[in-house]
Amino acid sequence: INYSMRNTFLHDHYIYLKFKKNKVIGLLSIINSSVCLVISPIVGYYCDKHKKERIKILQIISITYLLVNIIHYMFIRTNSLSLIIFVTAISKMLHECSHVITESIFIESIDKGKKSIIFTYQKLISTVATMLGPFFCLILFYLYNDKWNIKNIFIIFQFSILTILPQTLISFLWKNSYSETVRSPEEVDLIIKKNDEKHMFCFSTNHIPYIVFISHIITLAGAGMTFKYFSLYLKSEYKVSPILMCVLNIVIPVLLTFFTYSNLKEKQTFK
Repeated sequence: INYSMRNTFLHDHYIYLKFKKNKVIGLLSIINSSVCLVISPIVGYYCDKHKKERIKILQIISITYLLVNIIHYMFIRTNSLSLIIFVTAISKMLHECSHVITESIFIESIDKGKKSIIFTYQKLISTVATMLGPFFCLILFYLYNDKWNIKNIFIIFQFSILTILPQTLISFLWKNSYSETVRSPEEVDLIIKKNDEKHMFCFSTNHIPYIVFISHIITLAGAGMTFKYFSLYLKSEYKVSPILMCVLNIVIPVLLTFFTYSNLKEKQTFK
């Protein structure tokens, strides 16, 4: 909810209103993407090597993320682009660390054979949360005034900090269900042989993460360029109001939720 309130179209509009340049938005996007690209593999490697320490690190990151967002809230009012870039990058880094660690714990807490259904439910919940962010923005714009200005967007930034509190508290309720399993050399050899088995052309199951990674880059490279400036385009060319922009950002997750739920029901029907 916090991410969909603060870091989507409103953050871009705020930066544009403050600096009057699209290239600043592009610069922040490049920095955020670079931070994700660097930090995600490092945190993922750490989660694999130090599984028992994940909960403690997650709690520290959650508290730090809350504090950094408060600092971000204070610094974003300044005209110093360097300060805004620095705090935004730190905030993105902590968000990515939290995401990787929680996903790591979440995956290992699911029993074999149940991952598909639980991941679908997780996707539904996260999509609904993405919808709630613009919904709260809509209410705040309605209560104040339906105009694009720094004051209105800054009020939403204030409210968005409150939405970080629940996730900070929830991080202290996570339990590490990891248990060290010792496999015999025969089992290890069998797993390696199975993973190396060719399933399509020259690809095996070991290549799946790399295929997904490349497909995400191709998809998000095009979608990112289009979607990043879409709301700014609608605002400048069609004079779309903040409330209508919020409605648009609500409708998209609603449609995603509908299609995801329909797909889930269809799978259950054919079982």
